Amino acid sequence: MNRFQRLCLLLLTAPILLVAQDDGEHEEVASRLEPQEENPTLIVEGEEQSPTEMEMGFEYGRGRLPLIYYSPSHHRLAALAITGSNTYQIDLEDGSGWQIHDNDREVVSNWRVNDPLIITQNHRWFSSYKYRILNKSDGTEVETNLKVGPLKGGVHTRYIRSIDYSHREISLTDGTHWEISTYDMYRFNNWQVGDGVILGTNSGWDSKKEALLINFSLNNAVRATQF
Repeated sequence: MNRFQRLCLLLLTAPILLVAQDDGEHEEVASRLEPQEENPTLIVEGEEQSPTEMEMGFEYGRGRLPLIYYSPSHHRLAALAITGSNTYQIDLEDGSGWQIHDNDREVVSNWRVNDPLIITQNHRWFSSYKYRILNKSDGTEVETNLKVGPLKGGVHTRYIRSIDYSHREISLTDGTHWEISTYDMYRFNNWQVGDGVILGTNSGWDSKKEALLINFSLNNAVRATQF
């Protein structure tokens, strides 16, 4: 069965997947500009290393899933839309929209509404896609970028309620409290009360911080643990 036949079959068997969720106003991705630092550094056991150098020491290949599944960071597939020129976009239960790598279009064509999904870092070198989305129902994964923010004021949309920079802590509007990784302070110092956050799972180093908090107001992420 060729790709065109599979797409026709998808249209017949699961038409809901091709209807993008559009039931309200969405938050804007990267609505605030992050201050630029030429060479941000981190202190690790008395040594200074750039974030890039540190990350490169913990390369994860495609197909390797995070070892920790943190239940609050699980998401559900709400819709799969073709947004033009055969560009695929995944819509999650919070209304956020994620553009899929062209090479992964065939993978997501087999996904179904309500499939459980995990958002994590994309560790593939030289990729322009910052994240991966993993489908727990079949073990497949795709490279992705956040393109559309969650629904503004939506039931699944989280915002930062309070920040304690000195203790690296934040609380969200869903009542959860998080401690941020020491290694991500150069990003966290730019976060503000009112920024929006999407929960993900940390699949890289500093495994004690099992969660990934994605700030869609700045379109960056930090590792964290709930307390």
